[in-house]
Amino acid sequence: MMRYASIGLEFLAVFCLGLAGGVWLDRRAGGGTWWPVIGSAAGLAVAMARMFGMARQYYRELKERSENEETDDGSEPMA
Repeated sequence: MMRYASIGLEFLAVFCLGLAGGVWLDRRAGGGTWWPVIGSAAGLAVAMARMFGMARQYYRELKERSENEETDDGSEPMA
């Protein structure tokens, strides 16, 4: 359960890495404020994809646990 407690921290870290990458590109290549915006958007997209992947995995684990509990009591699992 502890791995799911760190979702917010991981989300923030990935977003900040995208922002930092955008700021770094802005300083190297110039271009006004577009690179930090693009970096933030990329960081947000990666963080959201990661969060949805974790939610999908958690749902699968809950479903498997529920199916195992149903078959442990001798009843047939629901289809």
